Amino acid sequence: MDSRVIRMRGRVGSKGELFIPKAIREILDLNPGDEVEYIVKGYELIVRKVPRVVDALKNAELRVKMSIDEFEDMSWEVLGL
Repeated sequence: MDSRVIRMRGRVGSKGELFIPKAIREILDLNPGDEVEYIVKGYELIVRKVPRVVDALKNAELRVKMSIDEFEDMSWEVLGL
């Protein structure tokens, strides 16, 4: 992602929904159902798109070597089972 700063205004709905302008949704590739993270820093609200695990793995430069058993154990921990 580049370092340019884009400033736009949005609205807060009657139920607290944040309406993100279309141009920003397109830049960040935000789609219905995507997960976002809200960060409050002082009086500033930062909204970040949470990458899907599949996308993060596709773009990962670091590869981790683990056994199938280690992977299964990690998977069960992530799923909370």
